[in-house]
Amino acid sequence: MRLEPTGKSPRKPRAFARLLPLFPDLEPLNDLLRTPPRTTEDRLLHIEALGRRIESYVRFIGADPGMVGSSVEAKELAIAVFHACLAALEPPLGLIPKKLQRQQAP
Repeated sequence: MRLEPTGKSPRKPRAFARLLPLFPDLEPLNDLLRTPPRTTEDRLLHIEALGRRIESYVRFIGADPGMVGSSVEAKELAIAVFHACLAALEPPLGLIPKKLQRQQAP
């Protein structure tokens, strides 16, 4: 069997671009959070790392140029969803210190 030239040049393999991380300063935290915490100390480190992550997300959402290229509707939806998530998460987290304080009171 003979292959005839088709006139098309052979395709070069496509190099898949690796997306740059949206929050490169959080990469060391991401590495930490990939391992499950085993001790109270580990959990405290994870809590601190998660807090730093959330802080970065809050700064991003609050920054006007943070969502360049997005439509106004997409930005408004992202802000509304972000707010709903934080608003749902805050009350149960806020109960934990209150319960601990009640247990400590004589």
